[in-house]
Amino acid sequence: MRFWLLLIVAMCLRAQDPWKPLQFLMGQWVGEGNGACSFDFDLERKVLIRKSYAGSHHDLTVIYADPASKGLKAIYFDNEDHVIEYKVESGPDSVRFLNEGYRLTYRKAGEGKVTLDFDIAPPGKPFANYIHAVLKRP
Repeated sequence: MRFWLLLIVAMCLRAQDPWKPLQFLMGQWVGEGNGACSFDFDLERKVLIRKSYAGSHHDLTVIYADPASKGLKAIYFDNEDHVIEYKVESGPDSVRFLNEGYRLTYRKAGEGKVTLDFDIAPPGKPFANYIHAVLKRP
């Protein structure tokens, strides 16, 4: 009986892990052309930090669990003075960072490979792709 109770508790705790949908992104990634990014936990798994660079562009995203929405949110900073707040949506093979003007999507694309799409929607216009990249594990 004790075994089953512990198993049920463990399953409930795992189901409540907000980071599970992002697990496939953890670690280091290298772009096929130029650039790289990483996803690593910080603050005892309270936040997930994404760092990225491509040429002279550097950025940092802090992903966190938002108790008010019971979901994940993110805030992005770069060396060009952009600050972007996102809500985070996930599916079985993808993670999307979304707000009214920007959409950043990572999709599984095979073993050790993901695609990245960054889309922009100017005011009053639909989203259009700005960056498409393929990332691989080093």
